[in-house]
Amino acid sequence: MRQWIKRHALEVTLLLIILVMGGVLRWYDVGPSMHFGTDEGRDAFVVHELVTGQSLPLLGPAAPNNRPDFHLGPAFYYLLAPFYLVGQSAPESGAVAIALFSTLTIFLIYLVGRELWGWVAGLSAAGLYAASFFMVYYGRWIWNPNVVPFFMLLLVWFLVKLIREDNHQRTGRWIYGSAAMIGIVMQLHGTALLVVPVVVVVLLLWYRPAIWWWQYLIAGGVLLLVNAPAVWYDLTHRLANARGFLRVVTQSDSSASLSLLDRANRLYHLTENFFQESVARGVPGLVWMMLGLGTAVFVLAQIVRMIRTKKIPSAIAVIGVWFVVTMTIFIFYQEHIPPHYFAIIFPLPFLLAGWAVQSLWQPRAARIVLMGVVIALVSVQFWQSVQLLVDISPGGSRASSYPVRLDELRWVVAAVESTQTGEAVSYIAWPPEAYDRSFAYLFMLDGVRPEPSEHPRQVVVVDSLADIKAAKALGDVQSVDRRGALWLVTFAATIK
Repeated sequence: MRQWIKRHALEVTLLLIILVMGGVLRWYDVGPSMHFGTDEGRDAFVVHELVTGQSLPLLGPAAPNNRPDFHLGPAFYYLLAPFYLVGQSAPESGAVAIALFSTLTIFLIYLVGRELWGWVAGLSAAGLYAASFFMVYYGRWIWNPNVVPFFMLLLVWFLVKLIREDNHQRTGRWIYGSAAMIGIVMQLHGTALLVVPVVVVVLLLWYRPAIWWWQYLIAGGVLLLVNAPAVWYDLTHRLANARGFLRVVTQSDSSASLSLLDRANRLYHLTENFFQESVARGVPGLVWMMLGLGTAVFVLAQIVRMIRTKKIPSAIAVIGVWFVVTMTIFIFYQEHIPPHYFAIIFPLPFLLAGWAVQSLWQPRAARIVLMGVVIALVSVQFWQSVQLLVDISPGGSRASSYPVRLDELRWVVAAVESTQTGEAVSYIAWPPEAYDRSFAYLFMLDGVRPEPSEHPRQVVVVDSLADIKAAKALGDVQSVDRRGALWLVTFAATIK
C-alpha cells in the first residue's frame, strides 16, 4: 500500500482534498442545524426503543410515506442503531450517521469510477459529488433514501466484479456481497425495491457469469437473512405487508390518469432537472445547455460505436441497465415523482461525467479544457453548498432548505420545561402535524411527559406570523419570543 501511494502521490493528494472538502460541507454544524421533523421524530422513537431493548422492529418506514398499507424493511433503523447507542439516543446521532455515509459515498464513487474507467474518471466524479449542492443537501438529513447511494454503489461495484470474474472459485464473494447489498437497498426506498431485482436479473441473464448452483443457494440465504425481520413479520401476520405491497403497486390515488406520452414527457423534464441540479446547479442556462448537449452527444456516439463493434464493456452494461430500468419504471408511475425518488440513481450523473472526462483526456489540449471545466463546476457547486450552510445557519433565511433547526426545537423544549411548576407541561405546536413527534421525542429524552392540550400555558408557533395572531386570541399574552423560525408565545396564566 505504501508503494502504491508513493507511485500515485498526486492522485492520493487530490483525493484527500476532495474528501476534506466533501466532509466539511456535510459535517459542519450538522447536529444543531439538522432537520428534525415529525417523520424524523417517529424514526428516532423506533431506534431509541431498539437500542434500549424495548422493542425489535420488524418493519421500517411506510412506503409511500402517507400510505400505511406497505412498509419497507427495517434496515434503516438497524443502520442507525450503533450511532444512537454511542450517542445515547440524541437526535444528532442520526445526522452524524447520514453525514458519514454521504462522505463514504464520495470515496466509493472514486473507487467505482477508477475501477470502471480510470483515475481521472474517479477523481472527477468524486470531486463533483463532494461539492454538489444536491448531494450535500441530502447528505445532512436523517432520511432513509439518503443512504441508498452508498449501498447502491457497493452493489454496482460487486456486480461489475462478478461479471468480469471468470473463475468459479472466486465468484462466491461477489455474488454473496451482491445479495447482501440487494437485501439492504430494497429496504431503504420503494423505487429500489422495484428497480434493483430487475437490474440484477437482467445482468445475470445477459452475462451468465461463472456461478455454481450452490453459490446461488447461499446467496439466496444471505438475501433471506438480511430481510429476516420483514419476512418473519409477514409469516406471523398472514402476509399483511406483502398484500399491502400489492395494493400499493396496483392502485393509484391520482385524480387524473396521465397518458404514457405525458408521463414520458414529465420524466424527461424531471431527469434533466435532476442532472442539472446534481452537477451544474447555479450554472447559467446557456452553459448548462452546452454541457448537457455535449455529454448527450458523447454518450450517443459511444453507444453507436459499441453497437457497430458489437462490444459493450461490462461497466457500460451495468450503468445502462441501471439507468434504463429505473427510467422505465418511472414512466409507468402515475403519481407525483419528487426529487428523492431519484436516490436510486444519485451517483449516475457523476459517473457519466467522469466517464466523459476520462474518454476525452488523452489529447493535451483537451486535457487542459477538461480540467478547467471540472474545476469550474466543482467551484460553482462548492459555492452553492456554502450558501446552503449559510442559509441554514441561525441567522439564515432557510429559503433553500428546511425551515427549523434542531437547536431551535431544543430551545422551545427548554423554555416550556422552565415554566413547569409540579404539574404536567401543556402546550400546542402549530402546525400540529409538522413537529409533534419531534417535540415528544425531545421531551422524552429530558424525562418530561408533555400533554398537548387545547388549554396551554405555552404555544409553539412554527414559521407563521398569522398563527401568532391566532394564539393571542386564546388569552392574555405575557411575552412572544423568537429564535430562528420558531415563535414561543407565553401566556400570563393557564388558559381556562
